[in-house]
This record gives sequence, structure tokens and C-alpha cells, in this order.
Amino acid sequence: MNVVPFSRARFSPADISHFNDIALPRLADGRWIAIARLSGPWGDRIDVTVTSRSAPAFTFERDKDGAYSLYFHDRAGAVLIGGGNSAADCLSIWSSASCRRVRARGAA
Repeated sequence: MNVVPFSRARFSPADISHFNDIALPRLADGRWIAIARLSGPWGDRIDVTVTSRSAPAFTFERDKDGAYSLYFHDRAGAVLIGGGNSAADCLSIWSSASCRRVRARGAA
């Protein structure tokens, strides 16, 4: 039996699962309105569109070397707001921000 190695340029099923843990509540409550995935030899990318914007506001990427990046798109261009060697490290800005907001509001 031959085993085909998983491409470092693609999100793994675990990466997608971690992203979904963050994305699904934001889609459900309307903070995010669309997600689009693009893949190629250069890597894998997920664009996130939010309300009141027609272009993506965020981009989550895994490049051909397996590195993860998270960008916010403002009027001046893309600003790197996260990165790391795993999806969890890269997306931690959203995970920790949610916890701080909940505690600040006094919710359980």
C-alpha cells in the first residue's frame, strides 16, 4: 500500500475543524456573512467577509511551507494580525478576544 503524504500547502482536517469552531458562531450571529476557500500550489486560503463590506475583511492562510498567517484587510491593504506553526496559534487572537469580552460583560 502506498501512502500519499498530506500537502503542507493545504489546511489539514484539524485546521478546518479549529477554524470552524471560531467561524460557525460568528456566522450564526451575523458578524460574518460569507467564507470562501481558495487553494493552489502556493497554499490554501480562507477569506472572511463581514457585514457592511463587500470585500473580505480577514484572510487565513497556510503557505506552501506550512506556515500559517492571519490578515486583516483595511483601506491601506493587508495587515498581519496572527501567525504561527499551527492553526490554533494563528487564530488565537479570536479565541482569546472572545474570552476577554465575555468576562468583561460578566457573562458565564
